[in-house]
Amino acid sequence: MRNKTFFVFALIIVLCTERLEKTFTIGFFDLYPSRLLFVMLLPFFKVNLFLKEASKEVKSIFYAFLIYIGCVLMSVFKSNDIFYSFKKWLDVVTINTFVFLVYAFLVKSCRKVTLNSVYLFFLKYFSFVIVIIFIGGLFLYRTTGSTGELEQRTFFGISFYRRISLFNDPNFFSCFLIVAFFIIYFSKAQYRMLLLVLIGISIFITGSKGGIAALLITLILYYRERIPILKSKLFLILLIGMLVSVFAIVMFFPYTALNLLTTLPFFKKEYGAETILPRMIVWHSGMMAFLKEPILGLGPGNIVKIAKGQSIEGILAYMQSNGFYGLQNDVIDKLATHCTYLEILFETGLLSFTFYVLLLYRILKLFLKMSVISPKFFLGYTLAFISFYISILSLSYNTYFMSFLTGMYLYFADHYRKEYKTVKSRVIA
Repeated sequence: MRNKTFFVFALIIVLCTERLEKTFTIGFFDLYPSRLLFVMLLPFFKVNLFLKEASKEVKSIFYAFLIYIGCVLMSVFKSNDIFYSFKKWLDVVTINTFVFLVYAFLVKSCRKVTLNSVYLFFLKYFSFVIVIIFIGGLFLYRTTGSTGELEQRTFFGISFYRRISLFNDPNFFSCFLIVAFFIIYFSKAQYRMLLLVLIGISIFITGSKGGIAALLITLILYYRERIPILKSKLFLILLIGMLVSVFAIVMFFPYTALNLLTTLPFFKKEYGAETILPRMIVWHSGMMAFLKEPILGLGPGNIVKIAKGQSIEGILAYMQSNGFYGLQNDVIDKLATHCTYLEILFETGLLSFTFYVLLLYRILKLFLKMSVISPKFFLGYTLAFISFYISILSLSYNTYFMSFLTGMYLYFADHYRKEYKTVKSRVIA
């Protein structure tokens, strides 16, 4: 494999640099190590060659992406702060273009190697990265809470300090781990069970409720045929309806949601300022602002600005009267959307949201198709893809490591079919 050393370097850097701060700024472009790799991969992307080499499915994904970033750019010009929103638009462009840069790099660098050799090469080094990240997570890095003290979680009666490994947040660490879990779970990697145990321990010590839930939901979806009730489409529709209803109640009726929460016997009011209040403020404020600009939204990056501008004294006073502890007005400094889909909907409108969902649908459709044709290469990643995009229901997050892996698997899909057609034509001849 040509450029093997660079490929390993790129893989390790992309997987391990979520924790690193920006290196320097060029104009309005903040340069991180992952973005530096973006620049290094740009020469490998020739549009004409890409369109010539890519399959119809990959081309359709690329066209959906172009329309999506075009729609986001239109929302930039609706923003009250165009300069700030344009910076956020550049983030969208770089992190999503990375998919196609990796695809183009592999097309150009792996012409004379078999898919199996590329796959085994990838799996070997991915397993190595898992071990390094586990060691970093278990022994080196612990995360701190907003007060500067070590943040503690308790699951199943076990108390522990949350870990972040080489990432900058335990939830981001968890996102990476659930992707790794499914890739390893359906592979024939050496020491597979040991790797799964390391990943399982690491997921637990992130203390990420959203990550653990995404892992369990994906496993349930995969094994649903063994669970009679999950075979029913009506049951799945009801589950989705319940999820949508919860989001709707919080966004449109925050006081009703608070009343419901405070009646739950297991709900700990002292966590209100850390987990509940910030989400409620952003979702409610975001929905109210979105209704005024439903087509193009508020402009990229503006959801927190809008929420900070809202009058929240009423909600603060109400929560304090219900016994929430340690609630401070500076809680708005902790604001985040905590849901990638709502963030896209609020900030860039229905138009961008539609094409974002279409982009994900086309990628997933291709991987589901390939999972049937060749489970060895595609089943694990397909479930990893599903699990990641379940996890960001509770997290505002897009990742370079997910873009890197998606680009790689797009290449796998096209390369596998080319190998298959070549073998088939030889047999017929």
